[in-house]
Amino acid sequence: MLRYHVKENNKDRAYREVSMFPIQEKRNIEEQIKKIIDLAAPYPMTDRLAFKIYRAYGAKSIERMTQNPYALARDVFGIGEQTATEIAKVIEKKLGKTFSPDIPTKATTAKHAHCGPGNGKLSPENLEILKQKLQTPPAKVVPCDWRLNNRHFWTIPDLRRAVEWWFDVTWAHDSSYRNLLKKCNLVYNRKVKAFVPASALNGQ
Repeated sequence: MLRYHVKENNKDRAYREVSMFPIQEKRNIEEQIKKIIDLAAPYPMTDRLAFKIYRAYGAKSIERMTQNPYALARDVFGIGEQTATEIAKVIEKKLGKTFSPDIPTKATTAKHAHCGPGNGKLSPENLEILKQKLQTPPAKVVPCDWRLNNRHFWTIPDLRRAVEWWFDVTWAHDSSYRNLLKKCNLVYNRKVKAFVPASALNGQ
């Protein structure tokens, strides 16, 4: 079981995030986080920071870090240029290659990732992960102790909470989440008063 080094006033969020996943998914996440920490060693990366990297890149975390670790400063919420540079130097030494620190800024890439005004962005990897998750009933992909508005279909309040929980991203307006649902191929169903996969309606 992972032990996250986070303050008590954060409600041990990172620890709870992983521990409440379905057991097989939890094991996969823990394995990925261990690989991230091992790749960055001897940089003193905490489990919490490794989880942020995983949350940005998903199963492609190691691939993306070995393509250009300087991009961590652009893609991962909470990692600045100094931290990314320190991690990059370690990986460069391990792989025997040099990466270019010249990458698009966060502001440049955010234009393509934002679904609306707010705090944060979704990387292309995040969006693909989210598309897959939203094809599944909320009750199957969020912690079992969450009180959901609808356990079978997605609502704006549940999506808002889930996106912040998975990716540390929030937006100020509901329209941003509606745009996100549209990008993920979900449509509003008046009968259930929630958003359902378009494929489910097409199959009716």
